[in-house]
Amino acid sequence: MILPNIRIAAIGTGLLTFIVYLFTLAPTVGFIDSGELAAVSHLFGIAHPTGYPLYSLLSGLWAQLPFGDEIYRLNLLSAVFMSIAVGILTLVIYEFLGSVQASRKNAPQPKSKKKGKTRKQGAIHLPDELRFAAAAAGALIIGLSETYWKTALTNEVYPLHALFIALLLLLFRRTLLIDHDDAKIERRYILLLALVLGLSFSNHMTTIHFIPALVIASIMKIRRKKEYLRELVWGVPAFALGLLPYVYFPIRASANPPLNWGNPQTLENIIRHVSGKQYQVWIFSGTDATSRQLGYFLSSFPAEFGYLALAVIALGVFFAYQRNKRLAGMLTLLFAVCVVYSINYDIYDIDSYFLLAYIVSGIFAAYGIGWVTVRYLKSDIKAAAAVSVLCIGLMAGLHWDGVSESENYLVEDYTMNMFNSFEENALVISYQWDYWVSASYYYQFVKNYRPDVIVLDKELFRRSWYLDQIAYTFPDVYRKSEREFAEFREELNKFERDEPYNPQVIETRFIALINSIIERHYDTGPVYLTIEMEQKFAQQFARIPEGLAFRLYRPDEIPPLSKPVWDDFEYRPFARPGRLEDALRAMYANMLVNRGVLFLRAQNFQEAEAYARRALTFVPDHPTANQFLAQIMQSRQMGQAAPR
Repeated sequence: MILPNIRIAAIGTGLLTFIVYLFTLAPTVGFIDSGELAAVSHLFGIAHPTGYPLYSLLSGLWAQLPFGDEIYRLNLLSAVFMSIAVGILTLVIYEFLGSVQASRKNAPQPKSKKKGKTRKQGAIHLPDELRFAAAAAGALIIGLSETYWKTALTNEVYPLHALFIALLLLLFRRTLLIDHDDAKIERRYILLLALVLGLSFSNHMTTIHFIPALVIASIMKIRRKKEYLRELVWGVPAFALGLLPYVYFPIRASANPPLNWGNPQTLENIIRHVSGKQYQVWIFSGTDATSRQLGYFLSSFPAEFGYLALAVIALGVFFAYQRNKRLAGMLTLLFAVCVVYSINYDIYDIDSYFLLAYIVSGIFAAYGIGWVTVRYLKSDIKAAAAVSVLCIGLMAGLHWDGVSESENYLVEDYTMNMFNSFEENALVISYQWDYWVSASYYYQFVKNYRPDVIVLDKELFRRSWYLDQIAYTFPDVYRKSEREFAEFREELNKFERDEPYNPQVIETRFIALINSIIERHYDTGPVYLTIEMEQKFAQQFARIPEGLAFRLYRPDEIPPLSKPVWDDFEYRPFARPGRLEDALRAMYANMLVNRGVLFLRAQNFQEAEAYARRALTFVPDHPTANQFLAQIMQSRQMGQAAPR
């Protein structure tokens, strides 16, 4: 039975973390999938694999609320999900701390060798006030850990996943780790656990991290209580009911929404989309990737909590096994499965895949606070509160600046500057998904900004559904290159259906298709390529840097050199380093240097130097910009521009 004060504590921890998240919340669109998911939510579209139908539905309904900016509302939803999860985790930890190994709880106290004395056995007693304090502290340690906190600040599918992790832990304990005398209560928890498990799978497939622990705990319970096997059958229809959100795919895909990733109308497409077939090449791809991801996890783990909390977690593991080996073993299994599965996924943005491991670590931290207080602080609740506040305060201070997104406008500014680089009715081919292509979906489809610009993602051409999307969204583009689309699709279908195919033929037709689109749009509107596009494309054209992209010109049509107004980028600095942040700043610097090279060739040293110095404001130690500046100085001294 949960005491009233722990319910209040759960509400309190949830509200406290929500306030923290609110102050550090991202005000606008973020990196990677943020723009795409925002567009999917507002348009009730189909997101990238594995589709996340439950999130798409819930965020779509939330997006209709009449307050604030569209993207801010969705960022706020992440904070809501994550703070509710913190509240539920307070209840989870409180119940876990009350679990004592049944076989030792009432064990007789054997005599010690000294007459008249007994040797202490069994688990250390935790007063209820101490369980209360440790549960609240453990939940706040989770809520303020680095990855958990970051996940709460932008629109993503992981906040809803974190909420399901909390619910599954609560129901896992109540259903499988304790025995109920009342069969109705037992059945009710089976139904709830199965339903929530199905709903969780309809949001994110990493719910699979729970399966080994659920299976083992079920077997152990059946051994204790053989009739439980019959009760488990009731969970099958409840689990199937939880998977119902997947019906959204064929229903919505049949309406051809502007974002219809995977076009999951047919059973074949649904299976391919839900299984994430296009990403499977990165899963269990080799020992090198596994070793690299494991090294990343181990090196980043201390920063998640800080060293003081890390010490408390280590003590908590020891105490948890003293108190209840079965429960501690299940927590350890959840941690291990999460880590082992995730380190075999070879992607950069892997942190959120470790969420379950970080949550389990926070539960162990609560055990550690309880053990330290009982063993060394004589169960003094004030001392427990002091230890907790110290851990939580250090974590908040450690992470605030490194986590806060409240002043991060990098993606919005970059996307606006990219759009401002393009003339009217432009066609742009890029694969800067993480930096602006994803965000462009939000600005074009939700904000209706620059609907005249055709944005095509080069890498998505390798998926047949994207060819259909182009045919539906940009029919003129498809019609002008219909033959090349058909020839490429013929080979692409072989690849997608695991039929024999020739990779050289696929690549040849892929290049021919892209070049055909470029050639046939050029006569009706400007064409741009972003900086990462390989030289095998548009070889018959000259690439002239304009703004943040290269505009294509035929060699005899290159205009006189001038300084376009869009070189004066709107840019709100955000000093924090990071893989994506640093790469975005470098793209500004690289394009400014490329533009400056044109002025150097024209012996306009003043403008060339201005571009070089402007590039260095984005990346002060940018090697190419510094080398270019030195070249300008040398050329100026020589009175002529050095050839490049």
